[in-house]
Amino acid sequence: MKNSRQLLKEIHILNTKNQELRKQLHAAKDSLTAIKKGNVDALVVAHNKSLKIFTEQTADKTYRILVEKMHEGAVTLNREGIILYCNSHFANMVCLPLQKVIGATFKKFIENASHIIFRDLFKKGWRGYSQNELDVLTAEGKTISVLMSVNTLSLEYGDVLSIILTDLTLQKKRGHFKSLLIERIINVIDEMDHSDDNNKIKYSVYLSKKLNYDYTYLANIFSEVKGITIQKYIIIRKIEKVKEMLINTGLNITEISYNLQYSNVGHLSNQFKNITGFSPSYYKQLKQKKYSKKA
Repeated sequence: MKNSRQLLKEIHILNTKNQELRKQLHAAKDSLTAIKKGNVDALVVAHNKSLKIFTEQTADKTYRILVEKMHEGAVTLNREGIILYCNSHFANMVCLPLQKVIGATFKKFIENASHIIFRDLFKKGWRGYSQNELDVLTAEGKTISVLMSVNTLSLEYGDVLSIILTDLTLQKKRGHFKSLLIERIINVIDEMDHSDDNNKIKYSVYLSKKLNYDYTYLANIFSEVKGITIQKYIIIRKIEKVKEMLINTGLNITEISYNLQYSNVGHLSNQFKNITGFSPSYYKQLKQKKYSKKA
């Protein structure tokens, strides 16, 4: 027969187990309540020594996947400028693991010279959409030029500042490459203008051969950067030479046409009028009157 001490010990053990079971029951009830209210995004269940994750199929989940997969940095900040969330792309951009980025002050990733721009964006972002270029500082001390777009995002627990960062490094490299290519195109056109054989070969063929690029590719880049076609640029250059020769030489329009290797005088006259709005003879008269008045 058990003595009183043993009975008290067993009662204590039972009370402890009872308290633990009550805690587990309360936790289970709280979990069920959260699930019913839609406050749970996923459940993790142990299954055959592994874990299974069950997620709710909502638009919010799709949005989170989209943000995570996008090739731009995505960050949300609170009013103090603390990072509440960032996607993997931004973490990779600043060369840090996610856990070291979330919770950090966003300002630490802004290069010193860009602090004023960031403060202005941070202030404007709480009032509406704004964007500007600035430099982001990586953990390795490198700077990355980005286009930062900011706006307020309203969530259940309050407003946050939503930031999207687009890396401009590649775009700036492309811009530099295009500028160099345009310079080379103009140099080749100059070279052709001073060549005795420029009437024996087309500009398109010569440019393509000299620069080792398809002419359509060259023409598209030239139009994009300069706002006119290569052909129009060449015509304008030739008309400038016609103007100079009309005023500074005693050559008539037929002789000028021959010197500049036009197919005929009519062709030259048509191009001249299209560019200047005047015929070559009328343009010459206007210039001569202007110079005589000055004299």
